[in-house]
Amino acid sequence: MPVRVSFPFWAEAASPEAERFGEFDGSAERVLERSNMAQMWGLAQRLKRDSTSALDYVERVEALLDDGYAYSETPPPAARTLPGFLFDAKTGYCQQFSGAEALLLRMGGIPARVAAGFTSGSFDDRQREFVVRDLDAHSWVEVWIPRYGWVTRDPTPAAAPPRSQPGDDEDAGVADGSAGAP
Repeated sequence: MPVRVSFPFWAEAASPEAERFGEFDGSAERVLERSNMAQMWGLAQRLKRDSTSALDYVERVEALLDDGYAYSETPPPAARTLPGFLFDAKTGYCQQFSGAEALLLRMGGIPARVAAGFTSGSFDDRQREFVVRDLDAHSWVEVWIPRYGWVTRDPTPAAAPPRSQPGDDEDAGVADGSAGAP
């Protein structure tokens, strides 16, 4: 039985609302507590309870993801779900980091979305052009901040390939392309 849960904005004292095809009698909190999102919901509530402002909450979520989590392009099977990534694997790639942050922010009442694209790549001096590879694919979070609009946040560790590109053609030793080319 699919249920859609809507979270109130940060400053609202309301509880989440649940809707199932326009008709639903139960509470959203009860749905969350019985779902595979229960642990994430509990974490979001603890982080929010300890926060003094919406920005403080955003920073607490990012501090959590910066403490004891690792980047890997081959995360363990436990990381296939956001709760598995957050509580079991603690290892993942940019989609797990951005997905976990966005969901925790939304559960805390902060409008957030996951954005995906490519970094600028690297400049190839020999070809005199920018080269953008699959390795440059990345996802991040955009957070709605009143009076500012959508603000980019990136919870992925700085050591992730799209966030730290090598000096490509320096000491490449490769005939066609750069040292980091697949």
